[in-house]
Amino acid sequence: MSVKIHESAIVHPTAVIGYSLPGEVEESTIIEAGVIIGAFCVIEAGAYLEADVILAHHSVVGRGSRIGQRSQLVDAVRVARHALIGPDCIIGGNIPDRTVIGPKVTMMGEMSHQYQDATLKWGEVDEVSPIIREGVVIAQGAEIVGGIVIGKGSYIAAGEIVRSDVPAKTFIGSGKWRPLKSMRGLVRARS
Repeated sequence: MSVKIHESAIVHPTAVIGYSLPGEVEESTIIEAGVIIGAFCVIEAGAYLEADVILAHHSVVGRGSRIGQRSQLVDAVRVARHALIGPDCIIGGNIPDRTVIGPKVTMMGEMSHQYQDATLKWGEVDEVSPIIREGVVIAQGAEIVGGIVIGKGSYIAAGEIVRSDVPAKTFIGSGKWRPLKSMRGLVRARS
């Protein structure tokens, strides 16, 4: 197992870096300059944390995942395996495996696979994962279900449940979809 931690990174002594299950293929784990890893974090083998990433206490970064520079994981987030998170993101909700998140995303809601065939054992089928484009805001308690695409610069309000693709610069709130510009500056995405 290879673990490379830049000398300027700060790692709490209770963190586990390079974790892997017996029999898994060895992968290099890379922690770049300025990274801060809180207490009781687990960074699995093959994870890559780019410069100046911050992980709050109790966060987990799954095998083969990559977290872009200056991104932050807050509130004990779990990033499942092979997820890609772009730079300058704020992630406060759990991220399913293979999810792709663009730059400057604020994700405070939840994402989940549809898991449509309950006769299969967990992990037997790789479901399509969400794609979240640049500048999207997903507010607290919002739920993104299935392998959908949330378009660039969209805003999903707190508590909304989204089950289909969302066009760019769309506001979803109170169960209604409308152009973000119709909110007249009351709500803004990050792009």
